[in-house]
Amino acid sequence: MTHCAPIAPREGGHSNLPEAGAIGQTNEKREKRKGMVEMFKCPEQYRSERVELSVYGERGDETNGCFDAMGPDGYRLVIIASGGGGWEHVSVHRVGDPKHAPSWDEMCYVRQLFWEKEDTVMQLHPAGSKYVNTHSGTLHLWRPIGRDIPLPPIGYV
Repeated sequence: MTHCAPIAPREGGHSNLPEAGAIGQTNEKREKRKGMVEMFKCPEQYRSERVELSVYGERGDETNGCFDAMGPDGYRLVIIASGGGGWEHVSVHRVGDPKHAPSWDEMCYVRQLFWEKEDTVMQLHPAGSKYVNTHSGTLHLWRPIGRDIPLPPIGYV
């Protein structure tokens, strides 16, 4: 798997894919960049150029893209990975069962594809006034870059 540095959106650009500035950076270089540590990794064996071309009109790179993997429940999962604005993010959609969002096991599977075991990653349920549902049946995982996610005491989790 390639470790990749999530990127900020291009200023003034319309492309959803990044400029090549962060490609090929070592962990040490990424840690120094803006003082943020990134743990995001892209599972290249699941990259789907077909989906990238149909969604974005261009191929992704080491920092983001579209991925297609069989999940543990037997459904194909389409995953879009992106970063920017201080966040690492994946969207997960179950193919062949449009009425149902990915299961807990499927989300755990995707989490381990993109992050290390000891990284804290979250799903969010924002306030109703800030809730957006662009694609029914799609769930998201988020991780802030350079900030710890507060957790309750271990006995509560």
